[in-house]
Amino acid sequence: MKTRNGFISNSSSSSFVVAFPRKPKTEKELVTMMFGTNEHGTVRPYDFYEGISNQDIAKRVFADIMNKKPKTKKSEVVSEFSTRYFCLNKGKPYYEKSKYCSTNSSLMARLMRLEDKHDASEKVKRAVLKKRLDQFVPEVPHAYKDGKKNWQTGELFTDEEVAAYEKYVKAKDKFTKTDKIYVKLQKKFWDILNKRWKEVRKLRDQLATIDTNKFYADHKRSFIIVLTYGDESGDGTLEHGGIFRNLPHVHISHH
Repeated sequence: MKTRNGFISNSSSSSFVVAFPRKPKTEKELVTMMFGTNEHGTVRPYDFYEGISNQDIAKRVFADIMNKKPKTKKSEVVSEFSTRYFCLNKGKPYYEKSKYCSTNSSLMARLMRLEDKHDASEKVKRAVLKKRLDQFVPEVPHAYKDGKKNWQTGELFTDEEVAAYEKYVKAKDKFTKTDKIYVKLQKKFWDILNKRWKEVRKLRDQLATIDTNKFYADHKRSFIIVLTYGDESGDGTLEHGGIFRNLPHVHISHH
């Protein structure tokens, strides 16, 4: 099935946790579930995509459902949901609170505070390590081979600039592996960050479990499955076309 006819510069993929009223037995049954009486319609989310008929979309989704073995487990939905709980701007979740996302506000607030601390520790780590490195291996501006230009001057990098940068990279690599103080500082910071990251993961899993249980409770008799489509696999229309808009579902973008 051909799904696009043009250049896509920003590849992406998305997972869809979909609650069908029951497991479809035929393509015809599925096209009715997905599109109602509009079975002969076409989906084309953007001008640079080639449109796909609703019947062909249902045919593809039906094949994906039949080929998915074993069937989706609740733990798979928890894993998908857990990718949504992160902070884009300080103190503000990337995904806004919705019916099946961040439904436990107190846990979400704890997670945001913890992520702020994690980000602050990461900034301190980078600053301290850079200060130590710069004392012994002064930084040299990036200079690349193969006809790449200096973005400031628009001129090609000279052989001398490229050689100086390559020398800096080698010296930096050696210093970060052999300087005892640098290595000790790096280990100390990574220990702190890894401990905090485990706490972040634990909270994300707790939030995901709560939201997953709510989704399943609201759709007890439904056939729930996770399906994934994306530009990178040539399924841009399936990812961006709102093909599950008539069914209860959660769209999780993995840009």
